[in-house]
Amino acid sequence: SFEMTKPIKKLISETQKKDRYELDLDTRGVEDLLDIPEIFKCIKVTRLTLSHNRLPALPPNIIDLSNLESLNLFDNHIEELPSTISGLLRLKHLHLGM
Repeated sequence: SFEMTKPIKKLISETQKKDRYELDLDTRGVEDLLDIPEIFKCIKVTRLTLSHNRLPALPPNIIDLSNLESLNLFDNHIEELPSTISGLLRLKHLHLGM
């Protein structure tokens, strides 16, 4: 819903404006990253935390976040990852599981 994504969009906007390298969206009720397409413009982000959400999948355009070194997807509902994830050449830490 829009009300849920408003604070998330504000956080993403601040991340971009201040050239932050970390984006923490832990426990935000996110169900689909495509609902917040702004996330894929945060190309400087090296750490993305999406733990404790309701994500059933990761969209293929996760590849747009080419500087990602750490991706935390702990406690979601992800059953498979897109093949594009192998294109994240800097990714060192991928946290899955419950």
